Amino acid sequence: RRFQPLRLPCQSRSYGADKVTGHNYKNTQISRDPEQFVIFQYTFQGMGELLLNGEQYKVPAGKAFLLPVPSASIYAQSPEADLYHFIYITLWGNLALEIAQRILMKCGTILTIHPDSKALEMLCEHFHQLMTSPASRNVYDDAAFAFSFLLTLLKEQENNVQQSKDEMPDSLKNILTYMNFRFLKFISYIRLYKHT
Repeated sequence: RRFQPLRLPCQSRSYGADKVTGHNYKNTQISRDPEQFVIFQYTFQGMGELLLNGEQYKVPAGKAFLLPVPSASIYAQSPEADLYHFIYITLWGNLALEIAQRILMKCGTILTIHPDSKALEMLCEHFHQLMTSPASRNVYDDAAFAFSFLLTLLKEQENNVQQSKDEMPDSLKNILTYMNFRFLKFISYIRLYKHT
């Protein structure tokens, strides 16, 4: 009896890393497999470029894109950069799509990834392990990694959004600073407005 490939709710099917310099790196997503999945691609050095639904995005070092596939999209090395060094992972399954959709709704397609990102560290370590001992790879470990990676990425991105909301606008900081220095004196609204 033939068995179908095991389909898990969250799994990774491919990884890769590359350093391109010749401006010949280009991927079009319209013609890919009709089955839905998500690509996470992080820029180490140089700059990538993403064209999604007619909108163009730069993906410089320290940024990543999270891209649902199939989609009307093209990603490539930016013509402005001499180098594009990146790492990617593809994530499949209903749960992977659900978590990715939550990230996309909260943060958009282009993600800021901090240098001390646990998700990025996990991806690099997992990729290194697969490159140095490919025989150790199995569908269960890949599924566990994919789920853990996506949840860690979601947590980090939600924290990024919350931190940016918690940051006080400069105009309000200026008013509070002015008030601290002049708190004993009467302050008119006009004088406050001048310090915003």
